[in-house]
Amino acid sequence: MLHANRLAVLGRCVAMIVHDAVQPVASAATRGQSALRWLRQEPPDLNAVLAALERLVADAQRAGMVLAELRE
Repeated sequence: MLHANRLAVLGRCVAMIVHDAVQPVASAATRGQSALRWLRQEPPDLNAVLAALERLVADAQRAGMVLAELRE
């Protein structure tokens, strides 16, 4: 019973870690796709592109911090 409880706790921890790591990566991909769409417009919406790229960089940095914390 104790072993089963430990495995359950471990499973929940892994699920939280995966969510914390995947969420900013998925967000960065979505922002990159948006930036590409705005660049392809005629005329390109450069203000929207810049804002999306700034948020993309922040998302990537957040993902890096999550992974660095895991490494520790």
